[in-house]
Amino acid sequence: MELGDYHYVVYMSVKDKDGKLDDYPIRPFLYEPEAQVYITGYVDAIVNHTGEADEAKVKGQFSIRDVTGDI
Repeated sequence: MELGDYHYVVYMSVKDKDGKLDDYPIRPFLYEPEAQVYITGYVDAIVNHTGEADEAKVKGQFSIRDVTGDI
């Protein structure tokens, strides 16, 4: 499968050392439900291994973008 075959990309918002928030692509997916499941797993890992208790706050750092035709 070529990169252009993907339709959705998961992004994560991260602050740089100056406190500026930027979105970084993490992984492309063919289907949106795959991206949603990926985010759920990522959020679970962060919550379980960092002690961050606010799952909604962690999930809010992720977004899914439809990149059909952009790649």
